[in-house]
Amino acid sequence: SASRCAVAMRPYVALLGGLLTPPAITPMLRARVDSRLACAAAGLPGAPSGEGAPADEISEEALARMCAAFPEVADGIRTYVRELQAYNAQTNVYSQRAYGRLPFHLEDSLTLGTMVAEAPGPVLDMGSGSGLPAVLVALLNRDHTVHAVESKSRKTAFIRRAAEALSLANLRVHTANVHELARSGGWDVRYVTAKAFKPLPEVVRIAGRSVLREARLIVPVSEAQVREFGPEGTGLIGPGNVEARGQFLYVHMRVEALGKEGRPVIE
Repeated sequence: SASRCAVAMRPYVALLGGLLTPPAITPMLRARVDSRLACAAAGLPGAPSGEGAPADEISEEALARMCAAFPEVADGIRTYVRELQAYNAQTNVYSQRAYGRLPFHLEDSLTLGTMVAEAPGPVLDMGSGSGLPAVLVALLNRDHTVHAVESKSRKTAFIRRAAEALSLANLRVHTANVHELARSGGWDVRYVTAKAFKPLPEVVRIAGRSVLREARLIVPVSEAQVREFGPEGTGLIGPGNVEARGQFLYVHMRVEALGKEGRPVIE
């Protein structure tokens, strides 16, 4: 039940505020929708990325808007897209039928990267897939190590290719199941991220078992997930745990280290 889930999660996460009440959820989501509509009308960053593009095509308009919003890494954004398309033509790491949504996922990852950059530190990205958000977080935070952990070798091969093309010496790529790797060691990081990896309660548990010290978890979520894990659902997230940035929502919370003491640092 929701109450048993909430009780089970208490050892895994220190919430940053009181529980999010239903009246607090509704204005936040309504303001987010209003912001998206205003940005779309003005053609500004924060408008829905890639909407209106064919499902299997990458919107050049959305890419151009994103590059304008992140000018310091504009070349890097386009390099990543070129490398992904070239690699993906031979080895599937990202559904070509979903190319129309790629600008959304790129901007989501870049926005997360700017959140890290506001108080920078090393990052662990769990279940990195085709390199989102790890590659773009590393691109925006070159002075700090970003660990990309992904179990599928064809995907880590692409992440390494992208890292080389982007000269990301700060990106460490691990071909492993994060659960198994965390049994023998842990990561000394300030942040943990995960995008489309596992349900949020599982992400919190895995993050706690993977870090050697308290860290900040930042996870992109949907409006439905905010409702699911708010007081009407599991009660996992509170008002200090949800932040809206443009069209995106993020859950961020402190995660306590839960693994055995004395584990070696995974480099």
